[in-house]
Amino acid sequence: MAPQVEPADFQDEDAPHGAEARGRPGALEGLSLLVVEDDEAIATGLSLNLRLAGHQATVVGDGESALEVIGSRE
Repeated sequence: MAPQVEPADFQDEDAPHGAEARGRPGALEGLSLLVVEDDEAIATGLSLNLRLAGHQATVVGDGESALEVIGSRE
């Protein structure tokens, strides 16, 4: 049986995040991201978390759709 991993295992408690990170050099703000994920539940979770972090997320379910989105932005 695989060991259970908690989200806290991947967090750096000293790293600024959310509103605390805004305005700091190197902080990423308001990115427009393309999420390519065929599992709807995962795509929804990723999109929600990105939006809560202040980013815009466009979600597509496959590579072909991703290429169409990229082509439409050029």
